Amino acid sequence: MGWKCNMLAAAMVGMAAVGSPLLGQTINYTNETEIGVMWSEANFFSPVAATVQTFHGVQFGRVLSMGLTAGIDEYFGLHVVPIAVGSRAALPRKRVSPYLGVEVGYGFTWLEKKTSGEWYDGGTVFNPTIGLRWKVSDKDRYLINIGYKRQAVAKHTADTVWGPGSFQTAAYTLNRMTVRFGMIF
Repeated sequence: MGWKCNMLAAAMVGMAAVGSPLLGQTINYTNETEIGVMWSEANFFSPVAATVQTFHGVQFGRVLSMGLTAGIDEYFGLHVVPIAVGSRAALPRKRVSPYLGVEVGYGFTWLEKKTSGEWYDGGTVFNPTIGLRWKVSDKDRYLINIGYKRQAVAKHTADTVWGPGSFQTAAYTLNRMTVRFGMIF
């Protein structure tokens, strides 16, 4: 009895789809690949660190794009892989266009070595930016932005000789200014 209802429902959906005009919609894919630096006065060991990220999304009209961002950031030797949901809003102009961007997500510590005595956990990441996009030709587009990056991480240490009482966690909130240069595809 159940399979008969499923077949009837499939036949009705099929007839409705064949009988009505289906209009295909084009999806405009966008990619922004950026490289830059992060800095903070609080980082005594290395005040300037590298950041690389790529944004893949859908362009809605000429103003708004939304998608996913992935990258790699370096904080005093700690490598964090942020994966976030992002959005960009541009004010379209002929050659140079100002834009705003924001990303919210989670930074993973997949690239860090884990031992029984020390390991890291990632945390939330928040990254608003403001910048400029410019066209060199019809196909070549570049961008430069300045932003703020807030990344939460935790460092766990344990001494297996002393037992569970030796387990410690230090939570850090890493605040950095960023400057990035990139290409838009």
